[in-house]
Amino acid sequence: MTSAASYLLRLSHLGFVIAAATGMAMFLPGANLIADRGSAPWKPGLILLAGLNIPIFHRRTYRRVADWDADQPTPVAARCAAVISLTSWAGVTIAGRLLAYT
Repeated sequence: MTSAASYLLRLSHLGFVIAAATGMAMFLPGANLIADRGSAPWKPGLILLAGLNIPIFHRRTYRRVADWDADQPTPVAARCAAVISLTSWAGVTIAGRLLAYT
């Protein structure tokens, strides 16, 4: 499990860099228009929440991944981190879509 995770973690870093660069390139030309939208503060707030979840998970929960037994339930901290991650990134997507309408 940890060998797949280490490969996917490197791939996720590359994906984050690409997403950040393209997101800024799309945001900057219309920043004045976007800032007036009702959903505008939600998107960076949720990105911040998701971003804070990453180091907290890797510095605390993931350090003990070797101790997780395959026959045991996933630790509560790991499940909480997964819920925070999925919820915040889904919220980022929804807030981004709402920028066109609100």
